[in-house]
Amino acid sequence: MRTAAFRILLACMVVITAGRTSSLAVAADEAAFSEVRARIESAQGRITTLEKQLAGAPTGENQHARVRLNVLRYSFQVGLKACSGNGKPGLRSLKVAESVAAYLEPACARVQEELARASTGPFSLPDTSQPLHMSRGAFHTEERVPVLFIGPLWGWNLRAAPNLSDFGMNLNGVEVGPSAFLTSATEVNVRSDPVRHLLEGVFPAAERGKERVDLLLSPHYVPDWFLRDHPELTARCGLGAAHYCLESAETRNMLERYLRAAIPLFREKQSLLTYDLFNEFLYEGYCQDSMREFHRWLVRKHGTIARLNQIWQTRFRSFDEIPAPFQARGHAEDMQAITGAYDPVGIYTQRPPYYDWCRFNQWRCTEFLKWMRGLLREMDHQTPVTVKTPHVGIFTRCERLAFIRGVDREAIAQALDVTGLDAGYSVGNNYFDALLVYDYLRSVAPDKRIFNTENHFIFFAEDMARQWPRALWQQFLHGQVATDLFMWGITPEWFNPALEAGGAFNFAERPEVLEALAVTSVDVQRLSREVLAFQDLTPEFAFLFPLPSLLDEQERFQKGMLHAYRAALFLDTPVGFVSDRQAKRGIPHGVKLLVVPGAPFVEASTVTALQEFVQRGGRLVLMGDECLRFDEYGRPRTKASLDKIARTRNTVSVPAQPLQETWLLLDRQLSLAGVSRRVRVTTLDGAPAFRIEPGLSPLTVGGNFGFTCENIAAVEARTATLGGRRLVYLINPTPFPQTIRLRGIRDQHAEDLIARQRVSLDALSLASQQVKLLRLQ
Repeated sequence: MRTAAFRILLACMVVITAGRTSSLAVAADEAAFSEVRARIESAQGRITTLEKQLAGAPTGENQHARVRLNVLRYSFQVGLKACSGNGKPGLRSLKVAESVAAYLEPACARVQEELARASTGPFSLPDTSQPLHMSRGAFHTEERVPVLFIGPLWGWNLRAAPNLSDFGMNLNGVEVGPSAFLTSATEVNVRSDPVRHLLEGVFPAAERGKERVDLLLSPHYVPDWFLRDHPELTARCGLGAAHYCLESAETRNMLERYLRAAIPLFREKQSLLTYDLFNEFLYEGYCQDSMREFHRWLVRKHGTIARLNQIWQTRFRSFDEIPAPFQARGHAEDMQAITGAYDPVGIYTQRPPYYDWCRFNQWRCTEFLKWMRGLLREMDHQTPVTVKTPHVGIFTRCERLAFIRGVDREAIAQALDVTGLDAGYSVGNNYFDALLVYDYLRSVAPDKRIFNTENHFIFFAEDMARQWPRALWQQFLHGQVATDLFMWGITPEWFNPALEAGGAFNFAERPEVLEALAVTSVDVQRLSREVLAFQDLTPEFAFLFPLPSLLDEQERFQKGMLHAYRAALFLDTPVGFVSDRQAKRGIPHGVKLLVVPGAPFVEASTVTALQEFVQRGGRLVLMGDECLRFDEYGRPRTKASLDKIARTRNTVSVPAQPLQETWLLLDRQLSLAGVSRRVRVTTLDGAPAFRIEPGLSPLTVGGNFGFTCENIAAVEARTATLGGRRLVYLINPTPFPQTIRLRGIRDQHAEDLIARQRVSLDALSLASQQVKLLRLQ
């Protein structure tokens, strides 16, 4: 008998041969659907049996089995619906049905295995229906139990489930904007369909399911009438979601009307968790309002036009003469793209003026967010406020663009209640990039935690059911307290064809991934105390993170930083960062080893702080040939000032080198600096458990640091203490299985809190993407 795949291929050939390519969506023959439907329906009896087994168990027991069974039920219904074609019985529907058919039998076996485990015992998850408060940047119940939040952005359209909590999740990210409220320059509609959907649907459903809601108040949904009435607001200002002028009085009045209409409707909702101010906040503006504000900013920074001319190497007679960088909406990505057509005076091709412009842009964007938060606080005195600053893609590219386009992560984190970001693509090659930003944010805002309000997992990979849980665990252990997971909802045709080239999909097609996320969500919530114990670790080892070095067309700092961080992640100790602002107050006394990874542009106050750091005994490593060579404006630093740092016994200067050598260098420097590493990961024969495996060629860093991500074979390990007991987490984020030994531990056995079983510490095996959280005996 021909297989379903063969029937599909044959149907496609018939359609193409006949020239009827427009009918591809209905090309799959009925026999293929009938065959798959029979496979799906055959699981009905087993699902019913599992439901009966769970029916009499107390609520606190078998929670892993419950969420697995709920995903199983949901997927069963999705598969049946796909077999009917959902009104469009095409190839995509058949693919969904076949995915479900392949999933059901092993999923039933996993539920049965959970039910058979006698040692799990009951446990309860933190109650999110009671009032929550912020303590040290994290959410806590009134009984001081920390609460971690996981859930979907827009609910994934999981309509087959009464509550997201059925899938082990406790958060729903939703959005609204000015266009839902403001019907004209004078009229407000608080009963529009989007508003009613939230007030009558989302919030009541969240309260029934003991879930919380992250409300994105994003002003990028601006009313059409507003832009028609004020075309000047988009003539020279705007970028991405912030696509109109943010400085104008018309904009501020419109946004204030919106917030004063919206906040009173939502502030009393018991399920409201946070306000998210703006979607993927980036901005550039070059109108007259922008330039007036820029001139005032320059006066505050430089004082006199003579001092500005000295630094910029210009001859302006007054601040008012300084032109805008662009005549129109040039929005160049970097200095090399700025031409005379957009720069009539030709000054912004030079670093000093362009650097000041970028720092001004960061300042005004932070001030705009402060203004929005101030309005909210007039109406709602307690709901935490965050904002979604983007970090989507590769650190070496995106951090520079974020710097140019208004994102000062440290300033924004300190201005708001929760540190927000869009951390994208934490699966596969890019998990280093996201974790680097996480560790940076936890260092520069230690009293805040991280809320990733658009956690992108849309790259296709065969082992996503293992990669996603690993990525989530890493994010939480590195400072995250809440996250909205981004996933395309189930559309009538099951899939958005425009996304296919990028490997995007939805959970109708990959139910095993939904199950893995559901179980991970339960585990993260029940182990919230242990997670926060690791988040509270104070690093003794840190990287210098000088913002001026981000504005470098050669990206020397970004390449060096990412390269060094990839080695540092596997050195069995927390990784911290020191910013320019922190350095002005002095390098934190807890830091014993400070590494400068290829940063050529550094402020004078930071260099002074480095001199004081090495003089008091701190150990400093300068990586790369041009470390500290210039000030923020690109002016060369004197050799004498550099020698005060470089020519001390506590300073080590090294050129760029391969990743294995970088790891060995940092490992030795950590030991010389006396950095605490209570547990060390080794191979079974006692050798360092870090190596480079040849043969893989995924995304590269480029330049002298041209090593790939996935050819690292190593295990990430950290140690913490909770209630007098030592905790150790182990993460294998690589494509390779690892067998390791823990040096520094006398215990023979430990409890794996995630797997809920005892393990021998004599030889620990970790599969690719596996996470273990151990409590030592």
